[in-house]
Amino acid sequence: MTNLIEAPAAPPERATMTVPEAAMLLGLSESATYEAVTRGEIPAVRIGRRVLIVRDRLIALLND
Repeated sequence: MTNLIEAPAAPPERATMTVPEAAMLLGLSESATYEAVTRGEIPAVRIGRRVLIVRDRLIALLND
């Protein structure tokens, strides 16, 4: 009997990204990205003290 080992499925893409991740994607510094979030230029949600950027909303903003 042969046991087949399957590779684990790739994890789904996260719905949110951190400010440092968004900064890297946008080519901005982290501080400039935090400032843009504070000014409302980049849509973000706060969960406790964490600032998260909704990936789909950021992509939609960039495509406009």
